[in-house]
Amino acid sequence: MKALKYWVAVGLILCGVIYSMVFANTRSLTTISTHQLTKEWRMVLDFSGTSPLNYHTFTLTNPDRLVIDLANTKASVNLATLHWDNTPLKRLRSARHGQDGLRLVLDLKTPVTSAIKQSTLGRQQQLTVTLQGASVAALSAPRVIKPPQPVTSSAVPKRSSDIIVVIDPGHGGKDPGATGVKGTHEKTVVLSISKKLYRLINQQPGFKAYLTRDTDRYLTLRQRLAIARQRKADMFVAIHADAFRNKAAKGASVYALSTKGATSE
Repeated sequence: MKALKYWVAVGLILCGVIYSMVFANTRSLTTISTHQLTKEWRMVLDFSGTSPLNYHTFTLTNPDRLVIDLANTKASVNLATLHWDNTPLKRLRSARHGQDGLRLVLDLKTPVTSAIKQSTLGRQQQLTVTLQGASVAALSAPRVIKPPQPVTSSAVPKRSSDIIVVIDPGHGGKDPGATGVKGTHEKTVVLSISKKLYRLINQQPGFKAYLTRDTDRYLTLRQRLAIARQRKADMFVAIHADAFRNKAAKGASVYALSTKGATSE
C-alpha cells in the first residue's frame, strides 16, 4: 500500500512538471505590422519567447490561401479589428491547430509568390511573410493626385493666434506597446518623450501644446482624436518607439494620414 501511494505521488509530480513545461513553452502572437515596398508586400508577426518557432507553411488554391501552422502558440491579437484595404489580403484568419497550436490563414486576393523568414529580436521571435507578384507591385504604383480646390477666406474658421499642437503618447495602461531587451515598455518611453516635447513647444512663442495623456492610462483611438478636436488642434503628433530586429538601427519612422490604413482599434 505504501509503495502504491509512493508511485501515485511520483506520477502526480511528473504530471505537474510536464504540464508546467508544456505551458511554459506556449508563446503568444503579440503584434502584426505590414509594409508596402516597391515590388513586394511584407507582414511581420511578433511572438513572445526566445526559443525558435516551430512552424509549417503550405498554400491552397480555389480560393488562394497561404497557411501557417505554429506549435505551442496562441493569438493575443484580435484579428477581426484589422483592415486589409490596399493589401494583397482579403483577410487574416486564425484557428486552433492540434492540441496547443495556432493556424493562421491568409486569404489572398490573387495568386502570389510567398517567402517566410524567421528572426530573433531581443526576447521575441519574428516571422516575416513576403508576398510578390504583379498584383502586389501594382499596389505601390504612383497615383494621380488631384490638386486641392481653393478655399475662400470666408470658409476658414476663426481661431486663436496660437498654433495648437496635440501630442499623443502611444499605447498606455493595459497596452504596453513594444518591449525592449531589458523589459522597458514602449508606453513608458513615449510618455517621457512626449512630456519633454510638450515643454519645448510651450516655450516657443505662438505655440500651445496639449497631451492626450500625462499618466499611464489607456485611451482608444477615438478618445485620442476627440481630445484633438476638443482642443481645435492644428497638428496631431503621435509618438511611438518602434522595435526593430537590428539593434544598430537608428532614425525615425514617419507615417502620414490615410483614410484606408490598417488599425488595431
